[in-house]
This record gives sequence, structure tokens and C-alpha cells, in this order.
Amino acid sequence: MIPVIRLDGSQILLNDDLIESIQQTPDTVVSLVTGRTMVLRDSPDDILARVIAFKQAVNRSGDSGVHPVAAPRLIGIEQPWPKG
Repeated sequence: MIPVIRLDGSQILLNDDLIESIQQTPDTVVSLVTGRTMVLRDSPDDILARVIAFKQAVNRSGDSGVHPVAAPRLIGIEQPWPKG
């Protein structure tokens, strides 16, 4: 899962396996295989970079014993919720 920012500023984690397409229409519109769409502040390039980094971290975690949920922290992706 990757952190993204909705158009209203709220931050969520998006299941990157559900992404069907991403298009920039001035806003970034992500279409999911479920039929839902999401409008995000993140650019398509940023989303793609996060998906690639997350998948690489998950693939590396198989050898290192790191749980995939911890992978975003290992590649420097901040959690989308406040720490506390």
C-alpha cells in the first residue's frame, strides 16, 4: 500500500494492486479495478514512483525477513497519519 493525498487534503493508504489507470486531467484521477475512481493531489509520476519503490521493497523483504507492511518506512515513505 502506498500513501496518497486526496484532493480535500486527507491522507490515505491506497492498495497499489487495485490501480487500473492513472491520468492527469488537471487533477490526478486514479481508476481502480473495482470501478471506483479517486481524485488525488499527488502527480501521476509521484504515484508511479511510490508503487515502484514499494514493490521493490516488498521483493527485497523476502530475502531480509522484513514484513511487507514495514517496507514503506524502509524506503523513506512517511506514514500518512500523524505520529503519536
